[in-house]
Amino acid sequence: YNLIATIPFEPTSTVWGALLAACVTHENVRLGEMAANKLFELEPENTGNYVQLANIYAALGRWRDMEKVRGLMENVGLRKKPGHSTIDIRSNSD
Repeated sequence: YNLIATIPFEPTSTVWGALLAACVTHENVRLGEMAANKLFELEPENTGNYVQLANIYAALGRWRDMEKVRGLMENVGLRKKPGHSTIDIRSNSD
């Protein structure tokens, strides 16, 4: 965070997103909340930012906080799109 605070330009959503991702990895709630709140201002419709903050709370067993973030998403009309996978089952017998 100190690096972000001292850079000579306004940090972009990419910078804040990198910090939030690091906070998920290291389960750093305080910095994660700061980064997420900045991202909510910069990218209010990016569901990934809400999900990452909720994931920090979930990793720490802070289920009420996680539910609050999910509720915040609903209040602003956002829904996380479900993931999907595909498998190619064609044989490759050359």
